[in-house]
Amino acid sequence: MMRINVAARCVSKTDFDPGVEHGLFWDISTYMLYPLTWDPLLLVRLDGLPELRQPDDPVDAPGDAILMFAEPNADSDAPLLAEALGAGGRVILNHPSPQLVAAVGSSACEGGYGDDIISLRERWHFGSEGREPYIYPHMQTFRRLNPASGEVLSRIGGNPDLIVNDRAAIFAGDPFVAAYGYQYMPWKMTRMMGDLAELIVHAVSRLIEAPVSADEQRRMKRGIELRRDFHSFGYACLTVRELDRCYGGGRVDLAETCSLAVEAARRFVQGTTREATLALKAAFEALERQNRKLQPVTAIFTDTYHGGELYPDVGYFEIDWPEHPADVLRVSLDWARTRSYRFNVDLGATTVREMAIRFPDLFEQIRRQQARGHVEFVNGSCNQPYPPFHSLESQIRQFDTGREVWAEALGTTIKTYASQEYGFCPQMAAVLKQQGYRNAVVRVQNMGDAPTVTDEQIQWEAPCGDRLRSLPSHPHKSEDMNQFTYNNLHLKIALHQRDNLDFAVYTCLGDITFHRPMREELARVCHYAPVFGRFDTLQGYFRRTRSVAAPDTRFYMRDFDCDAGFINLDLWPVYKDYTGNYNSNCMNSMAATHLFAAAELLDAVGTARGEGAHRSDIHEKNWEALTHYQGHGTYIVPYFASGGFLGYGDSPASRSAGRSTLNVHEYLGPVDYRDVKQVTDVLMDDARKRANEMVVERVGADGASGRRIFSFAPARDRIVRIEGAAGRTFDHGGTALPRQDDGADALVEMPLPAYGFASIAESASAAPSTADPVRAGEDFLENGAIRAEFDTQSGTLRRLVRRSDGADLLAAGSHAFYAPQTGPHRCLGVTVKSSGPLRGSVEFELELTDQRGDVCRLRTCATLDAGYSVVTFGTEADRAPHVEGNQWVNHLGTRFELADASAEVWTSHFNVLESFPHRQVYSPYVLLVRGGNGDVAFLNEGNQFWVHDGGTLSHILIMENEPARRFRYAVGIPDENPIIQSRAWAGPYFAGAGDGTQDHQSLIDPGSDDVEVLSCRYDDGALLLRIANTADRRVRTTLGVAAPIASARITSLAGDPGQELKVVDGRAALSLRPWDLRQIRLTL
Repeated sequence: MMRINVAARCVSKTDFDPGVEHGLFWDISTYMLYPLTWDPLLLVRLDGLPELRQPDDPVDAPGDAILMFAEPNADSDAPLLAEALGAGGRVILNHPSPQLVAAVGSSACEGGYGDDIISLRERWHFGSEGREPYIYPHMQTFRRLNPASGEVLSRIGGNPDLIVNDRAAIFAGDPFVAAYGYQYMPWKMTRMMGDLAELIVHAVSRLIEAPVSADEQRRMKRGIELRRDFHSFGYACLTVRELDRCYGGGRVDLAETCSLAVEAARRFVQGTTREATLALKAAFEALERQNRKLQPVTAIFTDTYHGGELYPDVGYFEIDWPEHPADVLRVSLDWARTRSYRFNVDLGATTVREMAIRFPDLFEQIRRQQARGHVEFVNGSCNQPYPPFHSLESQIRQFDTGREVWAEALGTTIKTYASQEYGFCPQMAAVLKQQGYRNAVVRVQNMGDAPTVTDEQIQWEAPCGDRLRSLPSHPHKSEDMNQFTYNNLHLKIALHQRDNLDFAVYTCLGDITFHRPMREELARVCHYAPVFGRFDTLQGYFRRTRSVAAPDTRFYMRDFDCDAGFINLDLWPVYKDYTGNYNSNCMNSMAATHLFAAAELLDAVGTARGEGAHRSDIHEKNWEALTHYQGHGTYIVPYFASGGFLGYGDSPASRSAGRSTLNVHEYLGPVDYRDVKQVTDVLMDDARKRANEMVVERVGADGASGRRIFSFAPARDRIVRIEGAAGRTFDHGGTALPRQDDGADALVEMPLPAYGFASIAESASAAPSTADPVRAGEDFLENGAIRAEFDTQSGTLRRLVRRSDGADLLAAGSHAFYAPQTGPHRCLGVTVKSSGPLRGSVEFELELTDQRGDVCRLRTCATLDAGYSVVTFGTEADRAPHVEGNQWVNHLGTRFELADASAEVWTSHFNVLESFPHRQVYSPYVLLVRGGNGDVAFLNEGNQFWVHDGGTLSHILIMENEPARRFRYAVGIPDENPIIQSRAWAGPYFAGAGDGTQDHQSLIDPGSDDVEVLSCRYDDGALLLRIANTADRRVRTTLGVAAPIASARITSLAGDPGQELKVVDGRAALSLRPWDLRQIRLTL
């Protein structure tokens, strides 16, 4: 009773323990070989079904076995081989040693043969000469075999690959590892697996003296798709048996199932394809009935293909060779059409735009199959950023760009938000809802985790109250299990069932590059019967589960695990040389948000008032440049080069080795090794230039005797610098302004309207005194609100005192700069740069030395302005230390100890302020400390990363590969609304030439000190205004514009019309929910 017996290795539980007591984690080579032994031509030739064992397991009746090996043979296999051959069995060896070859009676390694050859990508020929060859993997070894020692069935270059005689067949190399080299080319992999199975059929037929007939050969060729379905049946049987093992075994009986499969194989060999297909379907259905004993709840499989960045002249990461993802999509669409596969695609919007230009035929096919529900594009952002690190408006623009691209490329809108990379913060639910999304998948594969929920679905509630029906992350986090998503599926099922949930929704969020093993096989299984479940698009899943209960669920930022602050080098050591740029990226993003929004507001209101033509194309280019720059590639591995992800790359590892291997076999990608940062930096430079030119044009060039100041910030009193105006006095509205010389410039204290203009003119009047003068000395700065005292020996803050009650905001003497292995720093010099009355500033030159003697030189300037309650620090590293490794630990930073060590840290993301009790802290604009000694505000311009350890806050400035050397941050007393305080502190102003007209006017007046203006755009004669409530309470306000409002209507962020607002005296009345986010369409 001859049958195939496959020896394959399981991963040791000491190396990887999946957490299932009886469950085995089979090596990938198992899955490359064992399913192929279920080929129909093997099933009809052999009396027994294929068997699978571990190498040390005994073989029953070895004389009736054809022994096969998923991994290269060891010499220790010799006794088993001798026993099998001695009893009449047969063997097919995997890259055996010359000694083992001789032991099975073959002369293949005699006569000067037997040495290993290192493959340099020779062609791998299967069978007949007319068949298209494959490429044998680069650097994989194979044995040089004597072609005269048997019948050669396949070749590597000019040498035998598989050679067979009467009792033994020998693979010169490891064919299963070689075949796995094509795993990431699934359009070739499916044919290769069919060809490899055919090769095994011929070897077995030769060994048992049952040659393949000409008719059978034709059927093998023509029936490769159905044969692949048989292979998938073998995969399914293996999975069910292994799931049974997870529960102790003995729960299922596959005898009927397997006999049906053998009957289907007979019909295939007889040439009755339709009958064979129906018989195989019956076998799958019988297998499903058995598996229900083990897996009562069928699963939903939601495959999502993630991809990187494609520009007109270069691609990165998964898209560095665009033909590759295009081919992956093509074969997936074919499976969807012929094998009921369903999948989702997570590509950046502009990548989709470029792909559609390059592959119009593919996108026409996508359009057709999208309409049939075969494929769904998800995410919808321009470039898949990490939202918590950036401004609210810039994240909204990610989806504005996406909406336009999908309408153009595919004639649709995105309905589901899903992201491989970390892509969440609490207010994202509102952004998505108002952008027209129906659903979200609150799951993360890379750079963090989402909160764990046991409800199948939830209504994800944003801080402002918007709700979005969502699929949350469940206790068994299938999204994390991408390395054995479909191979070793039994472990996933067993782990999920421990939670006793009556649903199972598995999510694969893997790269489009790294095609998951056994994805094709599982799709074929699901096509015949839901043995384990069904594939579905995310919208298909949500439509089918509309009746599932979804309780309202509010997530706070503290509930998420965002591991995207810096790349986790413990998890991603391969990216060590490409990391860095985090502070630079966030600081540049924040500054660009202000600049681009200011230019756009000026242009929009000016156009609405008839002051020139609107240039929407410039604003679109500017915002798109920023959304590219915020992409996770530019942020997390900015120094990664094109070509380095799919192909050879240009990594230090490959350089030191003198060679490297391909991720994607037969790679034909770019040889243009530009860093991703290099491309996005150019886009940003051009965008900043365009925006600045527009601001100058709208505000006016500097240089006249009067000045016109445009402020893009909430209403504030501000110290404004007038260049070249030392010794001159200015008035505003006929009232002289307090002033102070600063070198050749004049500093003027003046009120600035919210998001508007204020004009000043030269005055002959004497400048009045400021109401809150600043005093400064070498060791102190103070005004009426706050006093800072400095230690001139260390050049750091000694005390920070609230003047109203004398309370210390920080622990005395706790401020310090630090880097890895540095001792106490010393102050080399102190300079009072400004001594009041409007601005006081003291500069310290500092030196730190580490244990190796390396010196770090810093200059830090502490500044206090009249009327301000925070001390601003400008720190510049003249000579930075060498730091590498864990960026949360190894960095140059500045440390503060809180007066109240038990104080709570609150962070702000978008327009929301929440407590955040974690060690690794990130909070753009403002971080708030609330304690018994009173609250303390820490402000930033994007350099937002902190380590909170007990009562210590350590502010990270420079980490590995960080190019930024200048940092601005502040510490002091918070205002009633710290978010608005931070916007007023960070928001820019622009000084232009005045025309003699005295004005003080908001272009956009939010009408409340708690309301922030995000942006204002011009759209077909109307203004689209975006605002946010930064308070945790309802705010009623009236909106004003520089000209009377004629009509006002709330819209979604996508522009869908909503409630009409009441307009009285040219202003629109509006009630905002706590933390609300709104877009209003205004006509003047």
